[in-house]
Amino acid sequence: MTKILVIEDDMDIRYNILYLLEAEGFTVAGAENGVVGLRLVREGQPPNLIICDVMMPGLDGFSVLQELRKDAATATIPFIFLTAKSDRADLRRGMELGADDFITKPFTIDELLKAIASRLSHAHAVRAVSQAEFDQLKQQIGVVLAHELRTPLTAVMGYTDLALDDISTLTPEQLLKYLWNIKQGSARLERLVEDLLLLVQVDTGQIEQNFQATVETCRNFGDVIARTVEIYQSAAHAQEVTLEVKLDPDLPAVRLSQPLFAIGLGHLLTNAIKFSKNRVGPITVSVRRAGDGIDIAVTDRGVGIPMDEIPNLFQRFYQINRMQSEQQGAGLGLAVARELIRLHAGDIRVESAINSGSTFTIHLPAIA
Repeated sequence: MTKILVIEDDMDIRYNILYLLEAEGFTVAGAENGVVGLRLVREGQPPNLIICDVMMPGLDGFSVLQELRKDAATATIPFIFLTAKSDRADLRRGMELGADDFITKPFTIDELLKAIASRLSHAHAVRAVSQAEFDQLKQQIGVVLAHELRTPLTAVMGYTDLALDDISTLTPEQLLKYLWNIKQGSARLERLVEDLLLLVQVDTGQIEQNFQATVETCRNFGDVIARTVEIYQSAAHAQEVTLEVKLDPDLPAVRLSQPLFAIGLGHLLTNAIKFSKNRVGPITVSVRRAGDGIDIAVTDRGVGIPMDEIPNLFQRFYQINRMQSEQQGAGLGLAVARELIRLHAGDIRVESAINSGSTFTIHLPAIA
């Protein structure tokens, strides 16, 4: 049964609406003010729709809506305002807070029922789309994590078993090969765990606290870039790719959390290296003044990205042609990178061409 909550301080109006809606087959509840209405929403089963007066003593309708939108459990409940006013400022404020509809008093039962039907239909459509997206995301996560956990774990366990079984007959070179493969598998698992933990910190707000604890004015930004790129030189060499850095002189100062920025830039470098395997030309990290800040462009000569895939790149667990091509990674690196760069009040833009390469450009604002 569809449950509707009516929050209205005028007892006659409230009872009339409740009576009419009950006659139409709805399950109804009434509240004489905003405080009681909020309590009913939070303490019991949330209603499928809320009808609420705007002007009420104590907690008015705007405040009720504002409180509901703060809570994920109640943020999407369809909300219809009842108002004796048709003031544009009230309408605008209500819509900005997330109201779904307005009904001006006096109103007819037909007007009320049409508004309710429209809002419930819209909410049902949104839920259907959200459920489909959620199901697709679950499938993506299942495929990606199963592969990304099982593959390196198989390598770690397999080479460990081989080493233990043949330890007395292995040459130093053979043992070194086994240990190297174990290390690579372990590093791949470690990257996945670190990315997942970072995204949990993003979703819980913990990453903001970490940022505030480590952010400082950076006046040697070129040195930060050089140190970060140096960390990835061995990975690039293993893929037969070279990394080069081009720095403009006299770069402006920026507010920087060096550990978090290095992780973000590192993910862009990792991607560039991965998709530049066996390609001609170096990966270039170019740093220059740009408008009100600094641009850090990571340019590869790799396989490139289809234009229609670029809007999806920063989605979590998203990989291009995962089913058609073998890829390492869980599709989290770019999502993590963007979140970390946005902490710095910056962002990342992408340019790419198939078989010509890609450029991921970080923009950071300068300190005046």
